Amino acid sequence: MKAESNKTNQTLTCGHCVHSRRAFLSSCAKCVGAGALSGLIVPTILTSGGCTSTPDTKVRVVFVLHEPVQARPDWPNIGFDFNPVMEEMMNTLTRGCRKIEFVQAMVNGPENAGKLIADDQEENIDGYIVVQMNCWNRAVQQLSETGKPVLYVDFLYAGSGGFLVYTAHQLRNEIANFAHMSSGDMAHLVAAANCFPLAKGSGGVEAFANGVTKIRRDIVSKVNVDMTCLNDKVDILSTSELMEELKTKKLLEFEKG
Repeated sequence: MKAESNKTNQTLTCGHCVHSRRAFLSSCAKCVGAGALSGLIVPTILTSGGCTSTPDTKVRVVFVLHEPVQARPDWPNIGFDFNPVMEEMMNTLTRGCRKIEFVQAMVNGPENAGKLIADDQEENIDGYIVVQMNCWNRAVQQLSETGKPVLYVDFLYAGSGGFLVYTAHQLRNEIANFAHMSSGDMAHLVAAANCFPLAKGSGGVEAFANGVTKIRRDIVSKVNVDMTCLNDKVDILSTSELMEELKTKKLLEFEKG
């Protein structure tokens, strides 16, 4: 699902922060870039707006992909450089989520994901943002099994195939700590990420998941799209007519030698 709004000043809220798209973008323009691609990303304080208290929630952002610069044919294309995309996402999250500390990791499959989970037992990680950058690399399944809140995000069109299939699996299995957000608007990701502190309250991981769900549904309800269906009639043969038509055709049979 791609959820984008044409509202110029849409308000998004969850947890401790309220985000106006206009205020969010204005604040971002005044921020100093934070951190490098690897290691600890230390939040910077917005010059105006947003929450300014010390972060009390630590979230691991896990980018799931083959490698930072794609050396093989796959979406979006061979040679694609994911580094600027990851950097922009980390900086945007850092600027927009004042009560959360973000740390970054990259994994390419279950083996790396398992090692990351083991290492994170010493890191006091409170939850995960799992970003599906390539389609079919598996990691969100194992990270969901930790029981910690998981926000599943896709890099639109590059990771969307896997995102759709893996999200469906999580929803069918009613994974209580799982939430998802797919949008071309980074403000939507920030609003969803600000739900992580809810998991520390009395509602636990379900409060987190319900918070993200509410934000996603609010976004979709405000999208102004003409859903009127156009008449696109297709003339097709009935089954009996098709069988009669096939009797007039020649079929060639090939045997593999």
